Amino acid sequence: MGRIRDWLHSALRAAGLPGRGGASHPAAERRRRVGKVGERAAARYLRSQGLEIVARNVREGRGEIDIVARQGSSLVFVEVKSWTRGGREEVTGLEKVGPDKLRALRRSSVSFLRKYRHAVEACRIDAVTVEFEAGGWRRRIRELAWYPGVATLERD
Repeated sequence: MGRIRDWLHSALRAAGLPGRGGASHPAAERRRRVGKVGERAAARYLRSQGLEIVARNVREGRGEIDIVARQGSSLVFVEVKSWTRGGREEVTGLEKVGPDKLRALRRSSVSFLRKYRHAVEACRIDAVTVEFEAGGWRRRIRELAWYPGVATLERD
């Protein structure tokens, strides 16, 4: 199976199509840029609220933790959701952080805690949502919201 997948990725790369190491689709690249800009804005905001940013974009297990921060004696794992305003969206920012994402973040956070054995009294998962104005994500944040404690973690 691995050989077939490697062959497929090589063929995609040779054709200049999206794949491992190949050219990226413009919409996917734009989403990545919006996400990175949103993560930077979220980190700035959290620092302004007194949190100390410990790490960003931590790959842990099969997932990624956008921001690891410390607030007093608590370790905070932060999921950041960023998007540009679509005009017709009825979904709120917090609804964009669904149960599957929280479950994956919880798994990655527990793995992080086991691996680094941080001496903390409490852990929690927060969410930050960043909505940019349509067509102008580089210039203007329409709304940034911080949701502390959207989930908790039990230490073992």
